[in-house]
Amino acid sequence: MRHYLPRIIGSVLLLCALVLLFRMPPREHFSVALFFAYLACLVVGFLLVIGFLGTAPRASRLRMQAAMAGTLRPGPLVPVPEQVFTYATGSLWQALAAIVCVTIGVLMLALGIYLAIALPLSPLDRSIVWLPAAIAGASCIWVPLRQLRMHVRINPLGIRARQYFRTTSMGWQEIVALTIRVNYLPPFGSLGTTYSVYSKDDRIDFSDRLKNASQLTAAIAQATGLSWQ
Repeated sequence: MRHYLPRIIGSVLLLCALVLLFRMPPREHFSVALFFAYLACLVVGFLLVIGFLGTAPRASRLRMQAAMAGTLRPGPLVPVPEQVFTYATGSLWQALAAIVCVTIGVLMLALGIYLAIALPLSPLDRSIVWLPAAIAGASCIWVPLRQLRMHVRINPLGIRARQYFRTTSMGWQEIVALTIRVNYLPPFGSLGTTYSVYSKDDRIDFSDRLKNASQLTAAIAQATGLSWQ
């Protein structure tokens, strides 16, 4: 049940967004707080329902099957040499992308400061307008800098990944599901592929931007005896 909790929460947030939409005051009494609450419920609820946040439905099903089986698979099934996979940072396009991302972050922070000072709003509405710009700007600066330190390491015992917010480790025998998600955003098309490795209680994500990502996915599949779904 707990693996479906993100979708339940997402559905509740979408319902809240619908209620806020119908309760939105007319233009002359426009409320910045209500508008951003509606927008937050809509975006977060949608991402939870489609599985972009939380556990993928396929992984939830495989996790429940593993929990019902109640036994750990011996592993690895094949010898796994120690290897470290890092995100590519050497090409000119990747360097330009990082510079553009940091530049946008600085501009968003400046926009947030300008909105906090210039708009004739109440203190609450001013903070609600300023915070999204400030958070977005800080994220644009932090993400490329953090990615320089992210990596995935495999060895005979299992897999260990330094991700955006934490470092996660799993033994080969603990892994119960391998999933693939193609990130598609109209009108830009595909934004890359995300690979997720699930144990009964944890998850490791990495993208196809890793150097030799295909080699890593093949090694994980061979070590666990599972297929990517």
